[in-house]
Amino acid sequence: MAYISLLAGIASVFLLACVSPGPSFVIISSTAIAVSRQAGMLIGAGVAAATLTWAAAVMLGLGLLLAQAAWLYNTIKLAGVAYLIYLGLLMILTARRGRASMDMKPAPPMSAIRYVGKGYLVAVSNPTAAIFFGSVFSAMLPSVAPIWVYVSAVGLVTGVSAIWHCGIGVVFSVRPIQAAYRRMKRGIDAVAGTVLVLLGVRLAISR
Repeated sequence: MAYISLLAGIASVFLLACVSPGPSFVIISSTAIAVSRQAGMLIGAGVAAATLTWAAAVMLGLGLLLAQAAWLYNTIKLAGVAYLIYLGLLMILTARRGRASMDMKPAPPMSAIRYVGKGYLVAVSNPTAAIFFGSVFSAMLPSVAPIWVYVSAVGLVTGVSAIWHCGIGVVFSVRPIQAAYRRMKRGIDAVAGTVLVLLGVRLAISR
């Protein structure tokens, strides 16, 4: 019973971490609005895969390694910063192309694996994920417990991540929201791109 309460606590804390808006939220919502529900959910699946990667890595001792090896953490952090700023600038440049570009045929959608990969890269390179799994998640796990507890913890956070992030793709793909996006595409793309760039800058200057 104690282990069940422990797992419920881990799932609750992780859900609160997911609810806090970040790069994943921006990428999923903007893709679901601009492209399709499926595209948004595929990116959400990529984010969930990144959650699985981090949780499994903690089980294998990467959390302790990150705490001891500052260079590894900084490498992950810089990769995340660069990717966020790249995505943000790309969205801003798209928004600045003007109404003429909006009248053109939209670019063909990417393959499913590329959407999943995009979500994975955004999430796995996010230093906030490294901090959460390297500190909060690992600290909440008991030092000695049956193997099923550790496996369940990994499965729980992965499931919560999948439900939450794929749910964002569903919510932001409803027709009224998509119709509003088409009317305000340039402004929304510019704002979303700016948010991504600012998130990247904030991560770059944070310690």
